[in-house]
Amino acid sequence: ASLYCVCKFCRSQIFRSESQIELIGKQAELPEDVSPLQLYSEGEYLGKTFKVLGRCKLQWSHGTWNEWFIAFSDGNVGWLAEAQGKWILAFEKKDLILPDTQSIIIGTDYKLEGVTFSYSDIKEATSYGFEGELPFKTVQDDKRFSVDLLSNQSGKFLSFEYDSDGRRAYLGN
Repeated sequence: ASLYCVCKFCRSQIFRSESQIELIGKQAELPEDVSPLQLYSEGEYLGKTFKVLGRCKLQWSHGTWNEWFIAFSDGNVGWLAEAQGKWILAFEKKDLILPDTQSIIIGTDYKLEGVTFSYSDIKEATSYGFEGELPFKTVQDDKRFSVDLLSNQSGKFLSFEYDSDGRRAYLGN
């Protein structure tokens, strides 16, 4: 599942494509974090074990947050976001047509699979740093728009990401 990694010894950023391995550069060591998670931490969700493989640290105008890349024992992968004292586990939702960012209005509704979500947050985020393994190529200072949607009726979470590589949706709890 991993295409990108930061070597924990020399801090080299390495990207693996189908035909070659590319050295992208060096990554500064991330500052100490108060997160209880660390690389290679293990856990369980709905009876399936997982291991933390990597971390993206993102920043925006009011602070930072962590997104942990996790791999499950059954081969599935997901993201465990840690922000504002909350934990959100989400999985990429493929083949979903996302709205343009200009049409998003905080407080309005979005329906998906019979669940009503409300747009709760939209912000521009910048990649601050990385460690471990990730499923995509990335560099420091990459910009993205992050849109969060919450459902009061189900406790579900939906997130849209817009960056230079396209649009992605993540659905979780």
